[in-house]
Amino acid sequence: MLVWWQVCGVKYGVLLPVPITLMDKEGTYYFVIFAWDNHAHLHKDHKVKPALEMNAKWRKWQITDVGFYYDLNGNGNPYEDQEKLKWDGNDPSNPQRGEFTILRQQPEGNVLFILAHISSPDPPPSNAKVVVMLKTSVTDQKGIKVTLHYSGACPQGNGYHFHKPYGQEIKMVKPPEQSIDDIQIQVHMSGDNTAEVTTYDHAISPTSNYLDSAAIEVGLTDRQRRGRARDSNWEMKTPTLPTLLRFIQAAGVEKIKVYDPHKPSVNHELPVKNQADILYYSGHGSRETGELISVFDSGGTIHPSEINAAINWGEDLEYFIISACGVLDPDSKGISYWAKPIVKNGPLKGLTGYYGSAPRDIPPPGKPSSVEVADRFVTNLNSNPSYDFDTGDSVLNAWLESNAYYQLPAVAYTKTSVWWVVEAFEGWWGS
Repeated sequence: MLVWWQVCGVKYGVLLPVPITLMDKEGTYYFVIFAWDNHAHLHKDHKVKPALEMNAKWRKWQITDVGFYYDLNGNGNPYEDQEKLKWDGNDPSNPQRGEFTILRQQPEGNVLFILAHISSPDPPPSNAKVVVMLKTSVTDQKGIKVTLHYSGACPQGNGYHFHKPYGQEIKMVKPPEQSIDDIQIQVHMSGDNTAEVTTYDHAISPTSNYLDSAAIEVGLTDRQRRGRARDSNWEMKTPTLPTLLRFIQAAGVEKIKVYDPHKPSVNHELPVKNQADILYYSGHGSRETGELISVFDSGGTIHPSEINAAINWGEDLEYFIISACGVLDPDSKGISYWAKPIVKNGPLKGLTGYYGSAPRDIPPPGKPSSVEVADRFVTNLNSNPSYDFDTGDSVLNAWLESNAYYQLPAVAYTKTSVWWVVEAFEGWWGS
């Protein structure tokens, strides 16, 4: 078999023997040849490259930026330079569109709009394509390949745009649907038989700290963490996100990243909703209004109706623990605002907190602290509480016992019942 090869204009004949045993039937045979340009010493990366067909040109476009975008201005085009989503922002008390993003929560939807900027000395041909990788930190750590198509010059003069054709964008799907290159990627959107926890702690006063939330995270060693919310020190490694209403609504996150496989430092990472089983809130509350009052946005308060639990908490969340004063008082708003819509007629198994004063992070002398209660709670949950409150629920039993031990006015709700921690007789508190 004679093949002609061209190097610097000189043609060579190469004879490739093919065993006759491979051609034992009458007909036409086609052969595919894989060839390599063995001139690594002439290339900057010192690597061999696939040989090109005759008259073909070698192009290596550089991905200078890649990220997640969204149609923020509502004009039908999600691939505009100013529409790149951000996990942080300038002012959490007044989030602008595209800031403090939690995918699948705000903005809503399961479609990913991925745009890459390409640097090239010449305009790419109309059929040009580049490949990026997409993966999540928990659900699909291997990830998928995403082929982006040339769409035109960047209006800002920053190279050229590549993205998926309209209507063919990558979708996020829930297991057991499989991740498929160029089509879809798995993200948990329902109960996944994995124990998880997430914490929300708005500790802006001088007498506040994060120790109780840290005790929950560290103590529940059998539960995977689904991010956290704090009023400061935000970062994407954990991730630690701002204390906003949208984090309460999401009730847990993992991370999703798109990146250049040839240069992984060119990437974009955002939190994406992946709900935990337990959401722990540490902050302030109002017995009179039934509102949570430790949040940057939403006017500084969260009314239970704003959470929209029927829509937002129907994936995996089972328990909401509120370490805040008086919010769950059955004689005030605890039943009508919280227990009925969120537990009895809602998606949660249990709701627990306080009908009176909650423990402080830094309490007066002789009073228990929030971290002491949290420590005992996780100890109870990891083993067995010293007293069974007969709720039929290990999480609620653990919470009630830890507060009864410190003589604190805790309350817990299930689908059918309410338990109070009260002083039954001198020196012993129970339900």
